[in-house]
Amino acid sequence: MRFIHIYIMLLLFTGICRAQYKFEWENRYSNDTTFYAKALTLGPSNEIFITGILRNGHNHAWIKKLDDSGRVKLTIIYSRYKACVPNSITTTPDSSVVIAGYARTSENDEKNIWVAKFDLSGRLLWERVFRQFGNSYAVKVISTSQNDLIIAANTAEAPFKPNDWLILKLDSLGFIKWKKQSGSPYDDKVDDLALLADGSYAMSGFYRTDKGRMKVAAVSIIDSSGNEIYFKNFYQLKWSEATAITGTQDTNLVVTGYFKNLFDRNNIFLQKISPYGDVLWADTLQMPYQIIPFSLIEAFDKSLVLAFTLWKGEFPYTDLGIAQYTPEGKLKFLRLMRRGSDDFVAQLIESKDNGIYLLASVYVYDLGWVVSLIKCATTKKSDLYFLSPKKKLTAFYKDSLLFKVCIKGYEVPQKVVIKRNGKIIDSVTTFRITGEDKCPFYFEKKLPLKFGYNHFIFRVTDYRGYIFERKRTVIYTPLPFRKW
Repeated sequence: MRFIHIYIMLLLFTGICRAQYKFEWENRYSNDTTFYAKALTLGPSNEIFITGILRNGHNHAWIKKLDDSGRVKLTIIYSRYKACVPNSITTTPDSSVVIAGYARTSENDEKNIWVAKFDLSGRLLWERVFRQFGNSYAVKVISTSQNDLIIAANTAEAPFKPNDWLILKLDSLGFIKWKKQSGSPYDDKVDDLALLADGSYAMSGFYRTDKGRMKVAAVSIIDSSGNEIYFKNFYQLKWSEATAITGTQDTNLVVTGYFKNLFDRNNIFLQKISPYGDVLWADTLQMPYQIIPFSLIEAFDKSLVLAFTLWKGEFPYTDLGIAQYTPEGKLKFLRLMRRGSDDFVAQLIESKDNGIYLLASVYVYDLGWVVSLIKCATTKKSDLYFLSPKKKLTAFYKDSLLFKVCIKGYEVPQKVVIKRNGKIIDSVTTFRITGEDKCPFYFEKKLPLKFGYNHFIFRVTDYRGYIFERKRTVIYTPLPFRKW
């Protein structure tokens, strides 16, 4: 158990995205009316899709398509019903975007699970409203490699009945392939859904115990056919909720959430669990303030990064925070973004260049609620640099030049494509692994030169598909000339 006192917090909480991550940029998106953030995902070409609520008397859904610098390329406003609330967004292998949440088809109607699919240009392909589950709403949607959709939801099949957990599998057209419902006789709630390495699914949230007087964090594992593999309650954490869950590369899973301590404050717990329900390690993060985690990812280096909202009891009342843990569950760093606004975490995801995107709702004076997207770069970002030539040069009498190149990255890159004056002339797929931090992957390439300017572009595709370019110019002349 880790206690962090106020004077330590003042030392630690000086900014955001330090240590492995450093702040790169922040963009804010607003509207004439209230604008809330809900979720984000990456597209097939490294686009960013964010979604949330536009409120102008009723709740309506919006989607923004952004480039990798956060600039808006497309905005979709969807308001067919009295209320359309998207709680989650994902992209699919068939190059589509899916949002899931709930819809109210008329003023007095109850919530119903609502799923809508769009193409990348914003055209609606189909939507489904599932009234058979009563008062219900989706909290998370993920896609499979076969374009199916997995949805975690809460459902109360009859008025005044308690909520139960629900997981659905839909085909690519939005029709149900299977469903699984579970819950106690009391009011339960599912918060998150994750795809695990073995193809099964994990849900997290809470169940009610002690005749409904106590809620405890819980995890349920469902196989690919909709059968429950196991269910786990965290009875040792009193009044707790498992708000986020993620699968790990070693086929286990990590869950985070909050529990109440002796002073009735919400503090964070983090646990790694085996596929059989065994706790591999556990840690807690306790503070003098209320703190709740809302999003959790396993990063490229197997570290764990979670985003939380902290309530400090003074104006502005809430702040954003990020914590990073080692794969063994040791806290690496903890940072808080303290600004003159109320900030609430929506979701955290990893970018293709190993950085992170943090989506939040922010209350700004004179503007009201706006959407904030923060990009943090990693110090372990893939890169390429030239050992030789180190800069632009002029070559005499040589019709070729040996390039000595280093690639920095966490794992072996996929390939390097080399262009000269816009045309592909060579490629590299085999690299020497040096074991050195400054130059972990090395290659040499002797490239031909043409008379005049030779503009070389080295286009790198790293181990996870992130693409970037580095350039070098060589001037070739067969005769000496005077440089002015």
